[in-house]
Amino acid sequence: MSTDVRTLLHDLATEAPRGRGEETADLVVDLHRAQDRRRLRWAGVAAAIAVVVAVVPALVDRSGSGDATAVASGGTAEVASLFDAPTRGSLADDPEAVATALGASWETGIAGIGAGQILDPLTENRHVAFVGEVRGGQVWALVMGRTSGQLAYAWFVDTEPTDGLALQLAGVPTRTTAAAPVGLLDVAGGSGYLVVVARPGDQVRYSPAVTSLFTPDTSGFEDLPSTDGVVQTGVELPPSGVQAAPGISAVGEEGEVPARWVDSFDSSGPFGPSGWTRVESSDLPSDPSYGPLIQRCMVEAGWGVSVSVNGSLSFDGLLTADSAESFRADLDRCETSTGYR
Repeated sequence: MSTDVRTLLHDLATEAPRGRGEETADLVVDLHRAQDRRRLRWAGVAAAIAVVVAVVPALVDRSGSGDATAVASGGTAEVASLFDAPTRGSLADDPEAVATALGASWETGIAGIGAGQILDPLTENRHVAFVGEVRGGQVWALVMGRTSGQLAYAWFVDTEPTDGLALQLAGVPTRTTAAAPVGLLDVAGGSGYLVVVARPGDQVRYSPAVTSLFTPDTSGFEDLPSTDGVVQTGVELPPSGVQAAPGISAVGEEGEVPARWVDSFDSSGPFGPSGWTRVESSDLPSDPSYGPLIQRCMVEAGWGVSVSVNGSLSFDGLLTADSAESFRADLDRCETSTGYR
């Protein structure tokens, strides 16, 4: 089993509630359902992205001989991931733009993300997969990174590049798998604009309304026109009032890649690292009697809250100001309804 898959399985195990006898199976199911419901609130939390665990080709070391062959040929047979593919986009041949994207900071201000770690790889372990002009003259860049055999990515955006290229994070750096395409959706003004970067030759597919990544049904996905594995197009957004999120997949020589959520942001409003916060465990209840009850209540409300054997609660999700307010409101309700206070 590859390091990438092993790490993702470890993450799933970490998110699951601790063993509590015969209740454990029910709690795990509840947690996964809650994670799906939480991701469907896509307009409020752009970083809610599910990484589907799948058997994928081994990652190719860019320092090895196989990388040169992959980039030169541009064929999907040799390109294992976006880290190994050529840089694409209208500014791919602009060395200054590529250098700016390569050196853009992955710093989010979030504890646990630091230089050299998987979600903040060293510059020498990064590769610019895409940099180019998109809707309204904006410049978007997709940077891949790898440490310890794992693969991650970060989207960067400059909404007004007329005064020079100054890229900032459009979301939170995220792990990915080798064959997966990566997409960014701008929802400004309620009109969706999508950029997807896939391996050269792969056919990108899109659905505006995906309810779960754990359902194999892809009948709602449609092929998008692409050039060399890159899509830049306006797309339909989920209908108002429908709990569904945009998703993408791709079809390559190995078959169809499992679907994944699309990162989204609103270019008309503030965005970037300062927009994200974490809930500290010290701010959550810690009680052996009430902790499990509060945890179940929060899971039912759509929050992936975990509980330890001593009853202390923890939540590893990233929150915007609006979603943090909703989290607090649900926490207050759960504490009251369970009799904790």
